[in-house]
Amino acid sequence: MRGATGFPKLLHYGQPCERNPGGVLVMELLGPSLDDLCRQARPYTYLSGPTVLRVGKMALARLHRLHLAGFVHNDVKPANLLLGARSTRQAATLHLIDFGLTTLATDMTLERHESLIGTPSFASLAGHHHRRPMRPVDDLESLMYTLAYLAAGSLPWQGLPDSQVASMKHRVLVEGPWILSDGYLKWTSPKVVAALHALWAEVMRCRGDGREEGRVPVESINYDACLAIMRGGSEEMGEAPFDWEDGAHGGKGANPIFGEPSQGDTVWSP
Repeated sequence: MRGATGFPKLLHYGQPCERNPGGVLVMELLGPSLDDLCRQARPYTYLSGPTVLRVGKMALARLHRLHLAGFVHNDVKPANLLLGARSTRQAATLHLIDFGLTTLATDMTLERHESLIGTPSFASLAGHHHRRPMRPVDDLESLMYTLAYLAAGSLPWQGLPDSQVASMKHRVLVEGPWILSDGYLKWTSPKVVAALHALWAEVMRCRGDGREEGRVPVESINYDACLAIMRGGSEEMGEAPFDWEDGAHGGKGANPIFGEPSQGDTVWSP
């Protein structure tokens, strides 16, 4: 991924040796993650609709680039999406980091794992069940959960045991994302809700009917269609500045459950 926009730059790498048994890895310093920004603004916070859509555009571009290179990230979540360092030209550029769970997209070997692949709240259902090799569509599924989290400030299964999280995600796959749109997203922009439903439709198209984890998809992700889904944000894929001072909706006067902004609340928007 060297030289690709939105990926951390590798400055130095040293093989493990007697002097450095663990090896050496030096990378550029980046800014806060989206999770950091949301936590800083807590309680009762979520991102503005245009910001969520623009995050979706940039994250999709990073995943498309990674998938084209032949890899599946397997841990897409707000904590792994970072802005650039504040004092640099890349301050508003979204970066995808942490490739410790990355696998080859072409690997069709069925390898059972003892533990969940990814982070419980954002992992794909395949990451929970690990009945088949991980595929690019699993990153898209995780991105949908990530955007829903950023839009609502939380997910309905956060803090629950992994088995319950997997059960709720299975209901979403079979019955549709009603769990999110009928409750947790009631305060967000209708454009965001529509975008998430359309993105979910693309997930379902690529993974089959959602009932068989072992099915091999016959179609690949339509990235152009996914980017068009996010067109409710900025018109360009350009990296317009984020407002570092105005973190998100929320704070004094916000709804204690969904973070409904009151008059005077700041909005972190493009």
